[in-house]
Amino acid sequence: MITAIAGLVFGLVGAVLGVINLWRALDRDRIKLLVVPRPWADSTGQSGLCLDVINRGEYAVTISAVGILLRGDEKLEWQFVPIDEKRRCPYRLEPHDAVTFRAKPGAEQDKKLVECGRCAFARTACGHTAIGSSGYLRSVLRRK
Repeated sequence: MITAIAGLVFGLVGAVLGVINLWRALDRDRIKLLVVPRPWADSTGQSGLCLDVINRGEYAVTISAVGILLRGDEKLEWQFVPIDEKRRCPYRLEPHDAVTFRAKPGAEQDKKLVECGRCAFARTACGHTAIGSSGYLRSVLRRK
């Protein structure tokens, strides 16, 4: 009887550990991008909206577009450029690395962006789209 109970307990523990291992393997293979909208300012007194894109995954990804999705047609978007003017999209983002994209100074005053903006996005070359928002972005887009 003790052997049967021990076999049952160890069998259940093995099954639970197997499911946890499967979940971690599947989770490790996912694309994990974090999109964080925030303000930026430089030493010349210019300021505006920027988006930090952070690759929290285990694999490098290629960022093909970053910006603000607009309401209405799903294809409408407001795209940003990397903060380093020499680099453009597509941009290779290594694992656990980040890149900052920014809008031109005063872009957050544009009527179309303010009235039609929905959320920030980052799209990879393989078609995966990550979205993000923040209190600052909601205040720029006049959404409470």
